[in-house]
Amino acid sequence: MSTSRIIIVTVAIILLGTAYYVFYVLSKVAPTRTANKTLDRQETSDQRGHFVETGKFIDHFKISLFLSSNRVRLGDKLSLKVSVENVSSESRELSFRSGQKFDIWVKDKSGCEVWRWSYGRMFTQMLETVVIKPNEKISYTADWSMVDLNGELVSPGDYYILANITADGLKEERLRFDITVKP
Repeated sequence: MSTSRIIIVTVAIILLGTAYYVFYVLSKVAPTRTANKTLDRQETSDQRGHFVETGKFIDHFKISLFLSSNRVRLGDKLSLKVSVENVSSESRELSFRSGQKFDIWVKDKSGCEVWRWSYGRMFTQMLETVVIKPNEKISYTADWSMVDLNGELVSPGDYYILANITADGLKEERLRFDITVKP
């Protein structure tokens, strides 16, 4: 084989290797590069009542909090959904230390807890591993009927909702959504 052919073959191999690296290897680690990147804080809902969302990327997961609206009236029921999505190209595991997979709580503008989804609930005490396939999303839902921990109707005003997935590595990551309760 001539020297010029050896050079051409070598350059072709280098280019193919570079293309493989860029398109295959980097696409597998891209979600890790977005760790703790916050999505647009509070995307707005349209008039048809679609959910509003906030979320963030943590390692290979996107965690999100969806609300049926960020402006509610006393007596309304606010639908809430917390989800975790595997944004990588490989199956990933979540490890839970109990049967509780998520939590949602509401605080008033001074930071006092008004309501918590898990308040008064009991959960199994067991270790559980959940496998989430690539691009698979697991969602958990709850409703808040505008009552406090004592069952009393809350006052109109500004509140914020916090939510988390209780898996190891995600439980300290809280999502926040500001809401206004109208009379």
